[in-house]
Amino acid sequence: MKKKFYLFSVCLVSFFATRAQINKGAILLGGNLNFSTNNIKPDSLGSGGNIINIAPSLGKAIRENEVVGIGLIYTHSDSKVGGQINSFNFSSNAFGASVFMRRYRNLGKHFYIFGQGGFGGDYLEDNSHDNNQPENSRSDKGFNLNFGFYPGISYEINNKIQLETGFNNLLEMQFSHNKTTGSGMANSTQNQFSFSSSLSNFSGLTVGIRFLINPA
Repeated sequence: MKKKFYLFSVCLVSFFATRAQINKGAILLGGNLNFSTNNIKPDSLGSGGNIINIAPSLGKAIRENEVVGIGLIYTHSDSKVGGQINSFNFSSNAFGASVFMRRYRNLGKHFYIFGQGGFGGDYLEDNSHDNNQPENSRSDKGFNLNFGFYPGISYEINNKIQLETGFNNLLEMQFSHNKTTGSGMANSTQNQFSFSSSLSNFSGLTVGIRFLINPA
């Protein structure tokens, strides 16, 4: 579905697209903003929650078609499961930052291919509270460090806007550290190293827009 939307968008804008270059000194702006909420009735049986994700990014071309930049991320979620008889409250917060380098290669006809490598980290805190049995409440705190590679295709709509798609974190290496504490339970610590790829499914396929500010 995302592929069809991307191809349709390319065909549509090709009628009025103008030529642009990613010149040295150009500023590249992008990011994600997601919010969702749900609520199930009746309260005695239902559940509900909210999720917000903010991830802006800023890059600068250090030479033609080569961009370095930084990204930030903040995620918050809270939810309630169950009703008056047996219910749990869950909350989660994550803060992170990353640095990246992206290189473009001009294919002509307003198309570029690009490869982006980046290194980042984030801090996470998850809490769950049993409203009927507080002794079952727990807290998880930890951090992740990751390195990822991200290839894609970019299309110039005009000299200020680019439409792009690609496989987010096609290849990713990650180290995770997590500590669990809770009432009436032994504390535990876990360290994990992993290597993953989004090639196994299309969950990593993204479609987005970048804003380009070229120097005068």
